[in-house]
Amino acid sequence: MDKSVIECVPELLARAKFLGLDDDAAEELVARTLTWAIDHVEQFNPRFGLENWLIFITDMLMCEVLDSKRPDSNDESNDETRVA
Repeated sequence: MDKSVIECVPELLARAKFLGLDDDAAEELVARTLTWAIDHVEQFNPRFGLENWLIFITDMLMCEVLDSKRPDSNDESNDETRVA
C-alpha cells in the first residue's frame, strides 16, 4: 500500500538533509514540494506512486536551488548557451 503524504514527509526531510541542506532549508524545500504537488495534482500518475512523485518533485526543486547558487547563474552570456 502507498504511503500517505504525511507518511512521506520524514523521507523527504531526510533526503533534503542528505543533499546538504540544514534543517530550516530542508523544511522549506519540503514545504515547496508539497505546495508544488498540490498546485500540479493533475500531473500525478498513480502508477508512479505518491512517494516517488514527491521525491521527484523534491529533486527537481533542489536542482533549481542549486542552479540558482551557481556563480554563472546570473551571467547573461550563459543564457544563450543553455537555450541552444
